[in-house]
Amino acid sequence: MYSTHLDEKIYPNAHTFDPWRFVNSSGKSDTGKAYTVTSAEFLSFDAGKHVCPGRFFAANELKAMLAHIVITYDVKFEAKANGVRPPNEYVGTSVIPNTTAHVLFCRRV
Repeated sequence: MYSTHLDEKIYPNAHTFDPWRFVNSSGKSDTGKAYTVTSAEFLSFDAGKHVCPGRFFAANELKAMLAHIVITYDVKFEAKANGVRPPNEYVGTSVIPNTTAHVLFCRRV
């Protein structure tokens, strides 16, 4: 997935975080690029015959968990990271978030 998802021909500025990458100018998700739609360019849930049948449930669970965190907590990286996301770690062919980074959660009042 790494080489496909970071291909500049498929996703312009692929190495730059863009939270609106899959949203068109009308504010709606682009057809074919919604989170649960599969294709050869977006492989989070695999593609073709082996596509994940639980992807719709998984997507809704992730949205619900993220909504709860955003509403309930203030979140930031620890002070020594200066609020900058720590670099990824590489394990074989997998790219994972930094496992030694500390994320601080403060419950909103």
